[in-house]
Amino acid sequence: MTLEPTLSVVILAGGHSVRMGRDKALLPLPDGETFLSNTVQVAQALSEEVWVVTPWPQRYQSLLSGVKFVQEPPLEAPQEPQWPAESGDFAPNHRNRVKEQNKRSAADCTEMQRNRPSAGPLSGFLWGWQAVASDWCLLLPCDMPNLQASVVRTWWRWIVQMDQSHWMAKRTESNLPDRANPLASLAPGFQSVSSWEPFCGFYHRRCVAGLSRHLMSGSRSFQSWLKTMPIAIYENVPSAMFWNCNSPADVLRNPAREIPLESDREIPLESNSGR
Repeated sequence: MTLEPTLSVVILAGGHSVRMGRDKALLPLPDGETFLSNTVQVAQALSEEVWVVTPWPQRYQSLLSGVKFVQEPPLEAPQEPQWPAESGDFAPNHRNRVKEQNKRSAADCTEMQRNRPSAGPLSGFLWGWQAVASDWCLLLPCDMPNLQASVVRTWWRWIVQMDQSHWMAKRTESNLPDRANPLASLAPGFQSVSSWEPFCGFYHRRCVAGLSRHLMSGSRSFQSWLKTMPIAIYENVPSAMFWNCNSPADVLRNPAREIPLESDREIPLESNSGR
């Protein structure tokens, strides 16, 4: 019997919103939700385990229900970063140990986590992985107001289908290239054909060792890390869904104000095109 892969969601909410001039996670949407609460609703449509990674969980705890928090250190902390180990807790065969260690709430965040400095969203993602014991993690930012649960849910169903019928079978064939073993499923970049959209995508836990090594090398770039790993391309995502807002001008330029997003219908699994 083949077990369906498990999924958790990590939401990054650690930026200082300097260009916005206020905490963009708390910006209101027309329906009364905030950027962050809207993202949480999308996340909860896919998984019961949703983690918000932020240096200030107390700012959001009373506003959100059904989520857990990972308290990352603030970006401006002076110390040199010391990242979690790339083996042991993150190794797939230590899953039971991980689950035991991760039965903690925001109040259980260790002093070590609070004192180590962040290196931006890439390290925030690694801090999030400390709390995740699932096979897969959906990474979301707090500043994509056009996220659609139906689109992301269809994407996950496609991954599950592929994981069971293709990827899992091919992992036993050692003569196959790494491309047969994707560590993530991402949409191609809409701004550049040579880039990815990293902040709304699915990542397998086998990517964590490479993520840790990448941060240890001193790089903070998502794109340079993604160039080192095999990725399954998913293209059935409307480009407007990836719009992120960093300034008041971005809010006004939001393409969803003028370009209708996909309807809430499900996209057939077989319609995805790879390249």
